[in-house]
Amino acid sequence: MNLDELKQSWDKLSERLEREELLRREELRMIVEHKVTSYNNRIKLNQYLGWLVLVCAVGILFVQGIQDDPFGWIVIGTVLLMDA
Repeated sequence: MNLDELKQSWDKLSERLEREELLRREELRMIVEHKVTSYNNRIKLNQYLGWLVLVCAVGILFVQGIQDDPFGWIVIGTVLLMDA
């Protein structure tokens, strides 16, 4: 095997390794992007469920006639501040 053949082999190997590295990086980027998206969706779902519970709690307070009680409003205000 002469020097030119060795150089060609080395170049082919180098190109293949570069392509594989690019593929691995792209795959890793896609995995991380998917995880971030899934975490964001989970956070949004939890926020929507929290608002639903808050609306139900306020409805129950009004049905029970507690809207005149300052403690009920303190609880609602605290929950709203915690969500912000």
